[in-house]
Amino acid sequence: MLFGIQASQDVKLSNIARSLKEDIPLIKTEDRLSRNLKTAELETELTSQLAKMASRRVDANTVLCLDLSDIRKEYAKKMEYLAPVHDGSTGEVHAAIGCAMSPGRSERQ
Repeated sequence: MLFGIQASQDVKLSNIARSLKEDIPLIKTEDRLSRNLKTAELETELTSQLAKMASRRVDANTVLCLDLSDIRKEYAKKMEYLAPVHDGSTGEVHAAIGCAMSPGRSERQ
């Protein structure tokens, strides 16, 4: 996967698959790459590495602000994490996907 990302200079599976230039149908390569990305071991390793990298940027003076926003999906019927959410702007309840962002900012003197 890393070779494909580097070779294609892209993170889209179809472009990564093309850059691998395998002698099998492109869709089969995409399916394999997609299946491999779903492995629990990869998620565990990436989560660990990301936390390690981010921890270097957080210190005692870093302010973490949690934004519990939602992304409105009013036409979606079946979607992972889809839930009814109250829209504060309109007062209506719509289908949405919740998301949380936590930008950090550190004031160093």
